[in-house]
Amino acid sequence: MDQTDLKILSHLQENARLSMVEIGKLVGLSSPSVTERVRRLEEQGVIISYRTIVNPKELKKHITAFVLMEPRDCNKYKKFAMEHPDVVECHRIAGLYSYLTKVVTESVH
Repeated sequence: MDQTDLKILSHLQENARLSMVEIGKLVGLSSPSVTERVRRLEEQGVIISYRTIVNPKELKKHITAFVLMEPRDCNKYKKFAMEHPDVVECHRIAGLYSYLTKVVTESVH
């Protein structure tokens, strides 16, 4: 991976909807060259997915909370977090608590 690959990655992280032509203009390469580099980065596992970032306020979810948890049953909590629609992230952490969970919801109730 060289500096050009890093620039391509930076542009894709900022806006994954950029066309290969647009990225090429930004990094000084032809679109086929950019396409080949992106394909290689995907094959190498550097790029693992492309995601949509949703505006929670447009979904009437105005509350964002970070919750520290120390559940009795980690597997049960993990299943709960994966299935609950308001949980957007759940991280296993070290320290006093086992999980840091990001919740986006309509209210605190």
